[in-house]
Order: sequence, then C-alpha cells, then structure tokens
Amino acid sequence: MTEAELNEVGVEVVSLLRNGDYQKIADKYSYALCFDREPSLAIKEDFEAARDEAVGEINDSKSTVNIKYFNENDSSLVALIECDFPLEFSTGIFVELIQNSKGSVYIEGISSYYGGLNA
Repeated sequence: MTEAELNEVGVEVVSLLRNGDYQKIADKYSYALCFDREPSLAIKEDFEAARDEAVGEINDSKSTVNIKYFNENDSSLVALIECDFPLEFSTGIFVELIQNSKGSVYIEGISSYYGGLNA
C-alpha cells in the first residue's frame, strides 16, 4: 500500500471509532489483542476503557494519523499507522495499526495516555 492508502485506512478507522462502528472495524481489520473475545467486542471494550481513562469528548478531538515504516526485518512488519485522539489535560487515546508484508492491516493496540505519547 502507498503512504496515501495507509493514511486513508487511519482516517477510516478514526471515523469508525468516533461513530462506534466496532463491527465494521473488526470485519475489515480485526484486532491482535482480542484474546478470547469477539474482535468487535474487544475493540469496543478497549476503546471505551481508553476513552474513560482520558479526559474530554472524543468527537471534539482533533485526531491525527501518522505513518511510519519499519526497517527491513524478519518479523514481516512493514508499516505502522498511528491514530491519535488528543483530548483535554494532555490525555488522549492512541490506536496503532500494523501493515504486514502480505499487505494485511490489523489493529495492534488501543490505549489511553496522559502527559504525551510514550510509544
């Protein structure tokens, strides 16, 4: 995928999360950290938990999408899509998606942050 296409994925995921369309996200991208949960439920639970830990209204966030590339490696990781929802008082939600060497994109993690990104 091109950088523009990866950015489009991030923008789409941001929009779907804002609208609470967890099933569509799960159907299209799945979630690496769903463990024994249904992917859509895992995305919903983890996003809502992160939202509850952060301060502010998610729909007021000026979200950003950043694309980074991995150095050549044996782990099949190609690109990282970072979706940042900055909120009030230096809190926010951070969603990471990975593109692997087969071209698949999946959600790697959903977390809240305080005081800036530590990733």
